[in-house]
Amino acid sequence: MRREIVSLILIFLLISAVGQNSRAHENLLLKTFLMNRNPVERGRNLQHRQDHLMENMKSIVEFATARNDALSARLKTHRIKSGVVHIRSKSALRWLNSMKLMAANTGKISGTVAVNGTAALAPIKILAFDEHGFLNAQAMADVTTGDYQIESLAAGNYYVLTESNYVDEFYQNVISYDYTNWREAQLVTIQNDQITSGIDFDLARGVQFSGQILNAYDNLPMGSTFADFYFYHAVTHELVALISTFVNEDGKYAFAFNQTGAFKISCRMKNCQEAFYKNVNSPEEATVFEISSLNLSFQQIDFLLTEISHAETGAISGMVWEETSQAPIELAEVLAVNTADPEIWGAAFSMFELRNNQDPPAGSYLIEDLPVGEYIVCATDFVSGHTTEYYQNVAFAADATPVSVAAASTTPHIDFTLSHACAIAGTVTDQSGNPLDSALVIAIKSGAEPLSEFELMDKFINGQLHFGITDETGRYEIINLTEGSYHVNSFSFLYHPGDYLDETAATLVQTTSGGTVDNIDFSLDFAGSIQGSFLDATGEIIAVPVEAYIFNAQTNCYEYYAYFELTDETYRISGLSGGTYKLFFDVQPGEKPYISEFYDGHYAANLEGAKSVPVTQGEITSQVDVSIDIGGILQGRIALSNGSPVGADTLFQSLVILYDQSSGEYLCDRMTTFCGGYRMAGVPPGDYKVCALPLIGDNAATWLGNGDTFDDPQSQSIKILSGQGTSADITLETAVGSIAGKVVKDTDFMPMDLVYILVYDESGHVVSAGVSSVLLGENRYTGGGLYRISGLRNGTYYLRSWIIFALHPYFTEYIDLHYNQECYDEWYDGILANPDLIENTFDFYRLNFIPPFAQTIHPQATPVTLTAGQNHITNINFELDPLEPTGIAHRGATSPTSELRLHQNYPNPFNSETLIRFNLGETSDVELAVYNLAGQNVAVLTHACLPAGSHVSTWNGRDRFGKPVASGMYYCVLTAGERIQSIKLLLLK
Repeated sequence: MRREIVSLILIFLLISAVGQNSRAHENLLLKTFLMNRNPVERGRNLQHRQDHLMENMKSIVEFATARNDALSARLKTHRIKSGVVHIRSKSALRWLNSMKLMAANTGKISGTVAVNGTAALAPIKILAFDEHGFLNAQAMADVTTGDYQIESLAAGNYYVLTESNYVDEFYQNVISYDYTNWREAQLVTIQNDQITSGIDFDLARGVQFSGQILNAYDNLPMGSTFADFYFYHAVTHELVALISTFVNEDGKYAFAFNQTGAFKISCRMKNCQEAFYKNVNSPEEATVFEISSLNLSFQQIDFLLTEISHAETGAISGMVWEETSQAPIELAEVLAVNTADPEIWGAAFSMFELRNNQDPPAGSYLIEDLPVGEYIVCATDFVSGHTTEYYQNVAFAADATPVSVAAASTTPHIDFTLSHACAIAGTVTDQSGNPLDSALVIAIKSGAEPLSEFELMDKFINGQLHFGITDETGRYEIINLTEGSYHVNSFSFLYHPGDYLDETAATLVQTTSGGTVDNIDFSLDFAGSIQGSFLDATGEIIAVPVEAYIFNAQTNCYEYYAYFELTDETYRISGLSGGTYKLFFDVQPGEKPYISEFYDGHYAANLEGAKSVPVTQGEITSQVDVSIDIGGILQGRIALSNGSPVGADTLFQSLVILYDQSSGEYLCDRMTTFCGGYRMAGVPPGDYKVCALPLIGDNAATWLGNGDTFDDPQSQSIKILSGQGTSADITLETAVGSIAGKVVKDTDFMPMDLVYILVYDESGHVVSAGVSSVLLGENRYTGGGLYRISGLRNGTYYLRSWIIFALHPYFTEYIDLHYNQECYDEWYDGILANPDLIENTFDFYRLNFIPPFAQTIHPQATPVTLTAGQNHITNINFELDPLEPTGIAHRGATSPTSELRLHQNYPNPFNSETLIRFNLGETSDVELAVYNLAGQNVAVLTHACLPAGSHVSTWNGRDRFGKPVASGMYYCVLTAGERIQSIKLLLLK
């Protein structure tokens, strides 16, 4: 995984380097850091982003990038409120767009698309979804005639609809409103070898809005930027939609809106107050727009926006000095970014300029018109080779002291003393001495400890990662470094993919102020590779994308990732070091339901039994031939208790989970489509059980056969055969039981948002889930760390937390979260859950952020029982322990002995004896001691010089004199050299 994350970072760095836009790069790093500090957006935008977040939280696995770009773009601009904006996991989304069953695909649909009776003269796409809601084929209408034809359809019934910038429709004349009206659509029947013609559409152009945006102070146009238009329900004032559009230099705008009803509209631009039409500041006073037809046009809808006045803003001033000479530095840029909203920022240069008829001293700066708030401020010298510095005298944004800005005042003396920058230089060659052009070399300021992939990402986000690129002679230089120690790494795969092994400098590189450390050279070894034939079980070439996950056969740790699309029967995976590996191939679905499997046909969800492949460095391991088996297809529909299918208008994207019948292990999951269907293709032959998990309201988890739990005799087993389809429809049952509580940090009892609470039955299978600070069934952000889980039957349950975002902090690019989620997961009540993401087993689906749907219940977990007399239980609270400084690194660590690590004791709490395990990355003088809450030493468990590796100690709850200590909380402290780590121990008698 480290290699994969490094690749993402370096690709971004390369883009930055090609553009030579170091200022934009630095701004991005600072803004990214500040965005991660910010829990939610502000003002009206806060409500919008919370609403957007609510929709994302309507499923337990809606976590990954939205690949359906066209649908996502429409959802972002046209529908916010009613449960349609979703971010899906790869395993949930990969089946959405291209799932053709194995059948003759010779039918066709044809027709014409018009807009208000005339040719559209703009692109319109026509989509054909089968009865289960999966896209089978699509076509583009001719922009001149509007004619279209969809081909390669299997016989059956289809939902046909348009996708465009107009008011899209299902056939016939049913406005799609993001699929919520699907029940009213008329299905189109297709026969093999026949064309179903006359499937015509006449779309409404949409409600046209146009006007001008003017400055309320002088009535001059405001433009050459984007404006946000907010549509609120006229009565409830709930946000219905947000549309962003460009405003030209004359202040004129135009856009189309595709909903009917009564609305109030406001406009907002950067550094301006939100204004409702007509020129009022509150929705209560705003004009109501009655939209009865989608062919209406509203012109001259002008807005007067008031810029944030100087009375509501402040300024920051100071000096920029040179460290050695104390001389002022001119033309240093000073940047201030708001800690609450990175879109609010200002900049100025230190220089001579006339302000208020006075000449300021050289090196002074003044950043004006900053809205009231706190700012991270940094100074950068691009001219005379000084370092970048954050206030106060720190190198990184994460360590900066925020600067407060008050209304109508200037915060003075925010001064910077810049030292001369350092540099690291050298050459990159191959083993034969040939220079490597366009190799990337990065320098990361750090201590002596090795860096995990998560620490590496953190360095990147906080501007602690610097880089240089080699020229045609192999020469590189990394500039603008501060004094200190650096990890230096070379990366060649961007322009020499798979040919060489990347290398890390043998020792830390120490820089001194103003100096260049030269001759940090790299001589890269030639990499090994694996190649062979890649065919399906029938001997045919697989014409769909393939993702390969490569694991170290000795450690069972994931090390490499490869992606390829076959053009012939051979494949090749390069860039490998010497050793033995195990290969897992994730094959995308196509016309055949391929099984994703290990090399040599191993299906199991762990590495045991998978065949190893030896690789010699610099050589090709050939004839590693892969034959991908063809699995079965399971499909069906999920219905409400009244027999009506779920869909885009109710319980959109309910979860369906497949478990192995004999072992109870989780195999895969899918989400229901807009019409309540689901499909799982590439299922290995075998016997399975299927569960529908709705998660919302009083809808209870229901197994195929109407069983209540996995072990319920009514829960039917279903057989999947290779190359065959099997149907499994499930009607949801209802239940009124609920469990509620809150999630906080145990250090300061501050509420934690967006922590998943999973509910297991006694067999260890998830039956429901909730999210802290979110009420899923009500689409409401509550805050306070509160959660509520409904739809539970009477019975005994076990609860645990699941903080996926602590495991993958870089994933916040796709979901608005902040970084306070770095805590260990726990079983209720206070029992540590396994903190490792992958521990000597391969769990492909967890790599895709899938929660542990099936898990062994911890023997010390506290059960929660619902009965007829008590089916609503509250105060089931979680107090989560923050991660130790190395906790995130440990979760992704590839070697159990690569770093210092004090593990949580087990069991905890304990009443007689507890086991304490710790790792050493190198031979060290070690002390492992127990302290009470008053800081007094209770017992010394280990005091010795120990070698690198894993070590175990025990504590029997007695002090150093052999006397039993009282029940309560204790600290166990590990000291290794100058490094210290601690954990909490809870002794109960």
